[in-house]
Amino acid sequence: MGNNGEHLRLKLRQGDAVWDGVGFRLGNYLTEVSSPLNIVYNLEVDRWGGEETLRLNIRDFGSGK
Repeated sequence: MGNNGEHLRLKLRQGDAVWDGVGFRLGNYLTEVSSPLNIVYNLEVDRWGGEETLRLNIRDFGSGK
């Protein structure tokens, strides 16, 4: 995501819940994304195209293995 892939955009699942997640300035870590994944995040409102949805603003992540 972003002009040069500088951001991560992920779909994250926990049980039956699926969340949109974005990691600003974390695009260069794409190869480190694996399942399961532990994340540190802030919950925020994403306002885009006249709609509001909740998303996870990913601050940091690591392997959940």
